[in-house]
Amino acid sequence: MIRQTENTFGPVDILVNNAALWHLTFMKYAKEDLWEEIVDINIKGVLNCIGAVISGMCERRRGHIINITTNCTRKNLIGAAVYVGTKHFLEGMTRTLRQEVCQEGVKVTNVQPGLVDTPGLAVSLSNMDDECKGLYSFVERIAKLTADDVARAVIYALKQPKDVAVNEVLLEPQEYPR
Repeated sequence: MIRQTENTFGPVDILVNNAALWHLTFMKYAKEDLWEEIVDINIKGVLNCIGAVISGMCERRRGHIINITTNCTRKNLIGAAVYVGTKHFLEGMTRTLRQEVCQEGVKVTNVQPGLVDTPGLAVSLSNMDDECKGLYSFVERIAKLTADDVARAVIYALKQPKDVAVNEVLLEPQEYPR
């Protein structure tokens, strides 16, 4: 897909990795099929996208990779251990990648949003374990970010001068900071 995009529009200068899958289920239920799906999307999907653009960005000495993770890496989300684990992986990889490519003109930013009101959130809330339902019954009633809120944070990072890097952005609803 990246090669087709580059053939049609030219080199990729900006990559925003925003794919994520999560299920609220306790580890003790060993839903290994779900774990594999979460790892495939949240880790392998991001790595595949970066792998498709990073050498070109380094060769051109410009580019910006933005990885969307979560504020849950700062505070645990019970019932989402695999999801949070994948986001910890992405944050560590993002910090290391930033150090590897900063001298080559490539920027790497991590955006950590809190709860975002998306169809994915609604699906996750409707498919959680009974134990999680008791823990998270309040979520439907609290303030959430919008996709536009996250997009503005991404644009902020992208609009910085060439010599300024926005390494991390923690984004949470004013009424519900973690």
